[in-house]
Amino acid sequence: MIYGACIGTIMYPLFGNWVWGGGWLAQLGSNFGLGHGHVDFAGSSVVHMQGGVIALIFCWLIGPRYGKYDKNGKNRSPNYPHIFRS
Repeated sequence: MIYGACIGTIMYPLFGNWVWGGGWLAQLGSNFGLGHGHVDFAGSSVVHMQGGVIALIFCWLIGPRYGKYDKNGKNRSPNYPHIFRS
């Protein structure tokens, strides 16, 4: 709930205004004579890339599950799915 409120009220409006509606990223290329600025196709960079980067950061913060590695750092998980154990 807190995650959704933070992303919906802070992150998307902030980065969305940079790209959509003539934001500074949208005008960056034309201001420096480099052609078009940032072009967002169907929200792919603002919505999808931002969601992917946030998910990657949270995976890094959370880390692997407890018990996946032993005290020497060796992977204790088998190479086959757990359903085949029974």
